[in-house]
Amino acid sequence: MGRCDACGADNGVEARFCSQCGANLGPASVTAATAARVAVDAERKQVTVLFSDLSGYTALSERLDPEEIREIMAAIFGRAAEIIGRYAGHIDKFIGDAVMALFGVPAAHEDDPVRAVRAALELHEAVRLIAPAVEARSGTPIALHSGVNTGLVLTGQLQFGQGTAGPLGDTINLAARLMNAAPSGEIWVGPETRRLIGRTCKLEELGARQFKGKTEPVTVARVLGTLSRSAQASHFRGAFVGREAELGTLLGAAEKMRGGTASVFGICGDAGTGKTRLVDEFRSKVGDDVQWLEGRAYPYAQNISCATADCSRTKARRRRPARCSSASAVASLKPASNMYPHRSPPSRPRLRVDAQPGRSVLKGASDTILQ
Repeated sequence: MGRCDACGADNGVEARFCSQCGANLGPASVTAATAARVAVDAERKQVTVLFSDLSGYTALSERLDPEEIREIMAAIFGRAAEIIGRYAGHIDKFIGDAVMALFGVPAAHEDDPVRAVRAALELHEAVRLIAPAVEARSGTPIALHSGVNTGLVLTGQLQFGQGTAGPLGDTINLAARLMNAAPSGEIWVGPETRRLIGRTCKLEELGARQFKGKTEPVTVARVLGTLSRSAQASHFRGAFVGREAELGTLLGAAEKMRGGTASVFGICGDAGTGKTRLVDEFRSKVGDDVQWLEGRAYPYAQNISCATADCSRTKARRRRPARCSSASAVASLKPASNMYPHRSPPSRPRLRVDAQPGRSVLKGASDTILQ
């Protein structure tokens, strides 16, 4: 039995590559020059790893011709490449009937764990749609089971002989273990991923589970779907401090709006400077007579014209018959690079509120709100 030095998985004595992580199991001669290049190319990064495997593949291979198997897997892997690429993920490798994808390399995004889970949900749905045709053809049901985990890895495509040692680290090992443990049709996530997607995804806690090779039990959750923004519980716990002037500007504009004067506001700032918190505070104080409509256009859906999602509406309790009696709001998530392609990021965190007469829009580097 050959043991993989990269992830610790057991493999057959004749296996040349690890069945879990794809690492080369053969002898590798690493010269001093190669080792030096490895040290230069390697980089520690926070990434989210997605492993998805096809249940029913062995029975499918037994009943169908290899060319038919290739046709089915090509269709599944083609959809996987399309979906993962749309969420700015990177397919690290296809391993038999499984796919390993990374989110956060080469470019990192603040919502990489959410992107990975959304990609997994779409991939599961894509396989679910083709499963009836495959079952009618072979008599074998198929479905995906996936594992998603977030953490530090050592990146760099390092080729030794005939093999490739891609990203390495315990994060990848646990993602593979989660995939193996997940029943057919389910998506399991590790503790760090669970923490980062808790406000955007519907989860079922599975408690602490023991995995092979792990000294301590790991807290696991099952993904049941995504949540609309309005259904997400607020993660803010501290007092609202330091943005009173900006909040006052917005509340003043809301009063003018009730009198028939509309305004345009731009809320601009780097990630983490408080744009979303300012909007949430504004919404909580604007009053019950305001009808608030909210939507979100995700940066990974920017190739879809006027794409919006997670739309919600709050009930307007008191409406005036005046021309501007109610306010509607549309929030759209946009990447800062698309909005300000000619600007470099500011040297320190800042938040700016700009106003223009004529319309009522709150616009930010990551949030846009029309009221």
